Amino acid sequence: MSFFENQDSARKRAKWLIVAYILAVIILVAAVNAVIFAPLAYYTDSGIMELFSERTFLAVSVSAITLLIIGSGSSYKISKISKKETYTASLFGGRYVDPSTENFKERVLFNVIEEISIASGVPLPFVYLLDNEESINAFSMGSYPGICVIGVTRGCLKHLNRDELQSVIAHEFSHIANGDTRLDCMLLGLLHGILVVALVGYFLVLGRTRSGKAIYLGNRRNRPPLHFLPLGIALMVVGYLGVFLAKIIKKAIMRQQEYLADAQAVQFTRNPEALTSVFRKLMSRFPGSYINNLYAHEANHMFLAECLPRRLKGSFGMHPSLENRIKRVGISSGDSSEEKKTLRDKNKRGSKEEGEKPESRINAEKLAASVGTIEAAGLNYARSMFEIIPNYVLNNVHEISGAESIIYVMLFSASSDIKKKQLKHIKENVDLKIFNNVKKLDYDAVSLPSRFRLPLIDISVATLKGMDRDNYIRFSENIRFLIRANKKISLFEYAVYSMIKRHLKPAFAKTKKTAVRYKNIKPLIPQCRILLSSLAHYGEENQKNKEKSYKSAFEKLGVDNYPEMFPEKKRGFKEIDKALKELDEAVPQVKKNIIKAAAVCVSADGWITVSQSELLRVIADAIGCPVPPLFPGIVRE
Repeated sequence: MSFFENQDSARKRAKWLIVAYILAVIILVAAVNAVIFAPLAYYTDSGIMELFSERTFLAVSVSAITLLIIGSGSSYKISKISKKETYTASLFGGRYVDPSTENFKERVLFNVIEEISIASGVPLPFVYLLDNEESINAFSMGSYPGICVIGVTRGCLKHLNRDELQSVIAHEFSHIANGDTRLDCMLLGLLHGILVVALVGYFLVLGRTRSGKAIYLGNRRNRPPLHFLPLGIALMVVGYLGVFLAKIIKKAIMRQQEYLADAQAVQFTRNPEALTSVFRKLMSRFPGSYINNLYAHEANHMFLAECLPRRLKGSFGMHPSLENRIKRVGISSGDSSEEKKTLRDKNKRGSKEEGEKPESRINAEKLAASVGTIEAAGLNYARSMFEIIPNYVLNNVHEISGAESIIYVMLFSASSDIKKKQLKHIKENVDLKIFNNVKKLDYDAVSLPSRFRLPLIDISVATLKGMDRDNYIRFSENIRFLIRANKKISLFEYAVYSMIKRHLKPAFAKTKKTAVRYKNIKPLIPQCRILLSSLAHYGEENQKNKEKSYKSAFEKLGVDNYPEMFPEKKRGFKEIDKALKELDEAVPQVKKNIIKAAAVCVSADGWITVSQSELLRVIADAIGCPVPPLFPGIVRE
């Protein structure tokens, strides 16, 4: 399936999750009422249904309290995850890995994640390491693209080679790209509410939470009063009915999701042997995949493989069997040994045969098909970027002060007068270390090949997610000043500002999640008019060619009666921003057509320049469609 089909499938699974959750809640409410009314029926010689009709107020009260407990449990968990995915990751026993780490194994992990991020166009996630886990396992989570998390165990770094580690990371990236992580967080939050009934019973019986923390009612030396014991036991029984229902819901959603991520990991790396090797190591008793953490077990469905003890995998396991996953990986690769050898050779050659051309031919269909994927040449492009960029610049991009300095330098004007004004502002509004760094970086950063500018900004933005809120506010104000200094916003400045707003802002401010409102292109024609008019303007110089590009783009959208081009005087980046917000609320298949139309518009002559490719990637990113780097060998006809 394509990226857009996977996104659509994730949306459908989310709908089924809501339906299943509602049914599970109804069953639990009925079960709790049965627990309350069964003793009454026994002592009054009345049937349960009779009691229901006689004591309606009691039934309504019991149902309302049960719904309140379940709803509060779900809301609490969802709010915790939504506000800070990194908080939940740390609960698993994870340690945030600083991008500037000098540990060799951690540096390898970061390099692999950065390469896949650049090659896929998916924003660089936070990286967490489960230091105390010797097993082989990994997880991904995140309800918003800009603040996703990838975590791996210490065992991954210890027992996997680079190819195997790359296949594991590719698997987790596919979950992020497909929208699975958002669904997984939703699943964790909703099902936690169902489990809260069991937790309440657990507390009433033992006087402590499941994690062992004591909570007292009345006398601190005693457990809860004995008259709570029968209710506690009954709620535990009913609660474990909820556990059983949660297990069924998780299994129904999880299995196909894991098979798909496995297949995409193979597609990304072109190395089925590496993923198969990982699964074989997972099957062994040591290191295995067990995670010794209570909170990790609750989020078992987020991990690469079962993180439960071996004795519980059969009863409570969420993932397909490793034997079946190995078989599926062989089927999904579909390559003969000779074909695999050819692919490996092609990976090694990569973009060396493709040269360093400044422009590339672009094909709209191929571009749309490349969304959410990784090509071998894309990985080689990422590696070549790290080889070409000076070490001093790379060292800075992984430190908060250095990443901040790099973005400032990238936004300096070519005009010496304006640059002096910009430098003066920076000197007055940052500490001396950053200012000195800006002066040192000036030549190296600005002299980089233009095609590396946005990927370097991407990595810098990811590093800056580690800054505190006050520094973020100061940084944002500085960025706005630098962009406005020449009183005219360039394409590159717009691209940088958009990336910061989309991927850095959610780490510091509450961001409203995008709702899907549009299922076809018709209500979005005014927004398409603004976007395609702007793209035609930047793609062509001649007015006739602009109109031709605009027309071709609407034809690609399948719209016959399209409006005239949006007036140039009223057209600007603010209008593009507003249009993109609306377009982001379309279903995936509509977004696919928008990407095709945008590609046609910026390259009606079949070619795309670096600046146009930057704009196209920003547009795709703004509507949630990660586009791999556009360079020769990726989208050439």
